Amino acid sequence: MENENLQVLDVSRNNLTALNITSLLALPALRALGLSGNPWSCACENEDLCLWIHLESFKFQDEGQTVCGSPADMQGLRLGEVGIQLRTLCHQSLGSWDYLFFVAIGFVIFAAGTVSAWLMGVVMVLYERYIKKKDEQLENEDESGEAAHLPIPRTERESRSLKTSHIV
Repeated sequence: MENENLQVLDVSRNNLTALNITSLLALPALRALGLSGNPWSCACENEDLCLWIHLESFKFQDEGQTVCGSPADMQGLRLGEVGIQLRTLCHQSLGSWDYLFFVAIGFVIFAAGTVSAWLMGVVMVLYERYIKKKDEQLENEDESGEAAHLPIPRTERESRSLKTSHIV
């Protein structure tokens, strides 16, 4: 770039309302910048400039005189002071598509939760039936005498002896 060595830039009193900071960022050697005397627009389209001024205030010879010309509620405020305000103001409104997105996401989350709860209920009922059926089979085997020929694991043997000791 041909302006890489530019150290001082003064665009004061040129009736500027906006300035693209990309051109300023392309000047790495810039040490001083004059912006005063311009009716700067402190609206969302100039948010980047205002934030950049806030962050790089050491480069301004006349930062105290670099003020907003519009809108009316910000008139006279220094550009460096409104940078943070603009960040908040310009990014706080939501469009109708944003609200539609939130509603859709909420519905999807609700539906997923409902389906998950229903599935867990079905699994629990099926498991309960399985356990009940298994217990009935064990009781039938005990009554028919078939269980005497099959080896019983230690834990089941102990639990059966406890059951019979309470009955007698």
